[in-house]
Amino acid sequence: KDDAGSEGEARDGDSAEAGSAEAEAKEQGSGDPPKEEKSVPFNLDASEYIMSLSEADRSHLIKDWSRYSYSETKDGISYIHFEPAVPQPPGTFLIFPEWGGTDRVTGFARMASDEKWDSYVFLPTPELSSMRPSGNYSEEYLSKSAKAYTDYVRDACATAESSGGKIIIAVSGRSASWLLSMLKTGLLESPAALVLINAQYPEEKTVSDMAQTVAALKYPVLDLVIGPENGWLKASAEARRHEAGKKGSECFSQAKTGTPEAAERKLRGWLKKNIGR
Repeated sequence: KDDAGSEGEARDGDSAEAGSAEAEAKEQGSGDPPKEEKSVPFNLDASEYIMSLSEADRSHLIKDWSRYSYSETKDGISYIHFEPAVPQPPGTFLIFPEWGGTDRVTGFARMASDEKWDSYVFLPTPELSSMRPSGNYSEEYLSKSAKAYTDYVRDACATAESSGGKIIIAVSGRSASWLLSMLKTGLLESPAALVLINAQYPEEKTVSDMAQTVAALKYPVLDLVIGPENGWLKASAEARRHEAGKKGSECFSQAKTGTPEAAERKLRGWLKKNIGR
């Protein structure tokens, strides 16, 4: 690929780098990673994600790390796996966080694993992680990102299918608009149930489309609204409640709570009542 002169320079550079690395290794000893790093069950990407969580979630994960594992799909999508409390779980609980991946969702996965579900949190790809809920993005950029999101969700679902049983999907924030679009257009197979976590979008037509899609679903839907309702979260939640009532949906249920912990309790009761084990 390079000419002879470039190859010679590259070899000289490699030799110099190798000598430098060897000298550094002698200074530092064996070069093995510190013992405490070996005990951490997550790689750098997962650790960065965990450090972005609330202190309560973070301390729980660090304290009880033996319950969880970190891995990647065949296409390189990172995920945290929450082992079920029984050898034969009734199915799989998949969580897709908000674009930026900093919202609190690990508590829901932890609760689902306590309730005997095989639970996963699929971390956003680097491209999706760079997006922020407050960002003002062009339609072209959003379209490209939606395609990336579709690939991300489908790969995640294919990975989880090996567990067998029912599949419950939970999605958070603005990315719920993309997942609902996948369900509406058939790009994603219908799950046994759907959980929305503060689902919203800062555009009236999308809010309306999301509400209509949710109202038409023929399987259980839990719409969790956490914290103070204001702005687009309030408008989105009200639109879904209104549309589901207008359509007479018996599958839709909305629960408003003040804290994530209260929302987790709502989800626990809803799972027992609507999905069974």
